[in-house]
Amino acid sequence: MTEYINSSDPLWDTLLVIKNKKASDEKLKKAKRDGNTVSKHKTKNGELINKNKKLDDVTEGAKHNRISMEQSKIISKARCDKKLTQVQLANIINVKKEVINEYENGKAIINQQLLSKIKRALNIKTIKKK
Repeated sequence: MTEYINSSDPLWDTLLVIKNKKASDEKLKKAKRDGNTVSKHKTKNGELINKNKKLDDVTEGAKHNRISMEQSKIISKARCDKKLTQVQLANIINVKKEVINEYENGKAIINQQLLSKIKRALNIKTIKKK
């Protein structure tokens, strides 16, 4: 049984949408100037990723946990007691000397794996956490 829809029926209207590309481009440019747009990027599997996520995270005030000055002084003192330079300690645990420098100056972001290597190399029993 086939049913045909009568086009003169008031329930079924034909709708033709014409998109004015120039008008939409102008609206987009205006929105960009006002800062009302969100940059998105499609991945291979079709998910949308917000490109400005890093910027959004920074403005929220979230910070990485950095090593405390107490911890850095313990590391520095233990290294000096073993009479090692930063370069020698870096060679022992296979990292760059800049990493050791950051840990001793309190600028390093805490990496538990690296912290345990330093503790093992310097025979430090415990390092107090923040």
